[in-house]
Amino acid sequence: MDWRFVVVGRSRVAKSAVPSRRRDQPMFYEEFGMNAPGHVRRAAIAVALGMLLALSPSSVACATEGPTRSLSSLLLVPRVKPGERIDTIFSKTVSLSIPGFDPKVSRTSGTDTIVIRSAGPDSIVADESYHYDGTAAGSDVVEVRDAGRTNCVNGKCRTNDQTSAPLFNPLLWGAIPHRLSIGQHWTASIAQPWEIGPSGTEVVAVARLDPGLGLVTLTRQGAGAGLTSDDARMATLTISAGGRAIKVRVVPGQARWTGSATVVRGITLADQIVVERTLDLVTDDGKHIAATQRTYTIFVRAEDAATGR
Repeated sequence: MDWRFVVVGRSRVAKSAVPSRRRDQPMFYEEFGMNAPGHVRRAAIAVALGMLLALSPSSVACATEGPTRSLSSLLLVPRVKPGERIDTIFSKTVSLSIPGFDPKVSRTSGTDTIVIRSAGPDSIVADESYHYDGTAAGSDVVEVRDAGRTNCVNGKCRTNDQTSAPLFNPLLWGAIPHRLSIGQHWTASIAQPWEIGPSGTEVVAVARLDPGLGLVTLTRQGAGAGLTSDDARMATLTISAGGRAIKVRVVPGQARWTGSATVVRGITLADQIVVERTLDLVTDDGKHIAATQRTYTIFVRAEDAATGR
């Protein structure tokens, strides 16, 4: 689908601009076929041309933007405007279960706010402020390109492999159909590691759909094997038992995940996912220790403190 950003304020063809037709009523070229008298056909054509000319140039241009105006793009392509503020709360937990060793758990949580600077068909630029619990607050200038697939922070760009983000990122959801309906599903191929999961495949399904609200809930169930993006930061770790610490090398195994996300007009309202996988922990002397890792993230939109929305 065409994943260009939809900027608030673009004109659309109003339903009233297009004449209604009963389900059992033929189009004028069916009703006035080749056997109809010439003056009848000419009159029908004149009526059609008159309706077309009555549309403004911007409406005609927008009416031809089929893929951009598809249901999936109206629900999932971010529709933001300069000055808009989006507040979110996030949390990530990583727990490691190792028979005979102490449990190992780490948590990261905090808040994030973006204020849109500019929004165009190719990029969205925003001022971001964040506060990870237990650390000092920070700020960046962020730019989202390629319909969310590329994330730039202070001018440095990389593939947006985040599990969740304020603006919908289609990278982890596969080729989303233009038309959506409840119960519909498709298979997504994830070609590269992402924040808490490896490359693999997943089944995406539509669980809730409300075009009037611009809302859709998608679920995902996937499986894969290999490294995650986070693994680059934890190639080794220290485990302990009875006060004795051991340094081990991490070799990732099979992974399975399940989750869901609710999106309103391209802005993430809520996103949660649980990934479970096996790990092979290798000691310096070559011994192998089997472990199970569970990682889950929770990402929700918070009330906008400035507007109360």
